[in-house]
Amino acid sequence: MVLKILSDEALSNLHRLVLRTLLLDPSDESPWYGIIDEVLAEHKMHAIVFARVSRDSLFFVIPQLFCRSIKRRYARPDMAVARITKPTSPSGVPRLRVGGGWEQKPAIKDLMTAVKGRKGPPDVKEVAADGEFIVAISHASGQASDQVKAAIRAHYINQTQVVCWVLAVGPYFVVRTYGNFSDAEMLTTTSRPNDSGDYEVTELRKAAARVPKLERVYMLGTEDGARKVYEFLRGATRVLDQY
Repeated sequence: MVLKILSDEALSNLHRLVLRTLLLDPSDESPWYGIIDEVLAEHKMHAIVFARVSRDSLFFVIPQLFCRSIKRRYARPDMAVARITKPTSPSGVPRLRVGGGWEQKPAIKDLMTAVKGRKGPPDVKEVAADGEFIVAISHASGQASDQVKAAIRAHYINQTQVVCWVLAVGPYFVVRTYGNFSDAEMLTTTSRPNDSGDYEVTELRKAAARVPKLERVYMLGTEDGARKVYEFLRGATRVLDQY
C-alpha cells in the first residue's frame, strides 16, 4: 500500500488552483508564488495533524530571501525552506539556516495556450520533451546554483552541505541538488544580470535544439507531484536538523 502524502481534498484543491492559474497570463510568474505557498501550507498541516510532527521540528518559508552574491549582485530564491536554530550556548545567538529552496519561472506560453482546448493541462511526458521547457529549467538551474552559493556566503548553509532546490516552470518541476562547492567553484556565477527576472522566449527557442532530455518531471496538484514535494521537504528538514 502506498502512503498518501496529502488528503484527496487537499490534492483536489491544489489541482483546481493550478488549472485556474494556467488560464491567467502565462508570462506572469507572480500567481505561482501563491501556489507555492498553498502547496507548502498543505504539507505542513499534514505533517502536524497526521504525522504528529511538532511545530518546532518543522520549517518556515521565506519568500525572496536576500543573499548577497559576488560582483555586487544579489541572489534571491523565490522561496527558502528555513529554520531559526536555538543558541548553542548561554551567550550564543539564534542563527538563520536554510535547508532548501525553490526557483519559479512562468509557464511556457505555447504549452499553456493548449489548456483551453483540451480537458486538462499537458502531460508531464509531453512537457519533459519540450525544448523550451528544458532550456527554462537549465536557466533556473544556473540561478539556483548562484542562490546556494550566496546562501553559503551568508552562512545560511555550510559550504560542504548538499541541499535540494525545486526548479519549476509553471506547475511543472524537477528537483536538483547543489552544494559541497570547492573554493574555486564559489567564485563563479551565471552570467545573467537579473537573478529572477523574465526570460526572452525567442532566446530559449534558439537554444532549444541544443539541450539534452530532462530527468523526470512532476506536476503540482497531482499525487506524484505531492510525493516529490514531500521528499524535497524531508530532505530540507534533515539538513536543518544537522544545525
